[in-house]
Amino acid sequence: MKNKIGLTIVTVIIVVTWWGCGGSSRVDRTAVWQSVFPDAIQLREINLDSPEGKKMQLHTVESEKGTVGYMVNKQVASRSGPFWIVVYLGTDGVVKQARILSYPYTHGRAVQSEKFTVQFTHKGPGDAIRLGEDIDGMSGATMSSRAMTQGVHDAVAIVGRAFKMENLQGG
Repeated sequence: MKNKIGLTIVTVIIVVTWWGCGGSSRVDRTAVWQSVFPDAIQLREINLDSPEGKKMQLHTVESEKGTVGYMVNKQVASRSGPFWIVVYLGTDGVVKQARILSYPYTHGRAVQSEKFTVQFTHKGPGDAIRLGEDIDGMSGATMSSRAMTQGVHDAVAIVGRAFKMENLQGG
């Protein structure tokens, strides 16, 4: 009996750790969007009737008073392969935070550093959001830097289009 309980506990620990590393843990993701939007109580998925919908999810972030922001999960592709990013935007379409949800490759891992991702904060519809212009790439992660930059650019444009914000940047 003790061996079964021990095995069950070890299995639960492994599964929880695996989910957390892949960015799939609901608890971890909830804690993150609530850290960006402290008044938030739920996410509401917006159905994207487009080919992009298969590689992207758009959510409104809701508080008791209404929408406080948006969350975009987007798959982007680099030379190493596809990876997922998340972009949190305020109701004005300006990036509050951008981060990588999962990056399973060894090459290009520098793209996950805060030194890189913090550059997207405060970028919005009026900003270029282009590698080499207002975003500096990471050495050894040029293609991944380019992929994430394009993904954030697209997220800002898609939120702008979906919610009819003024001064949209080109998609």
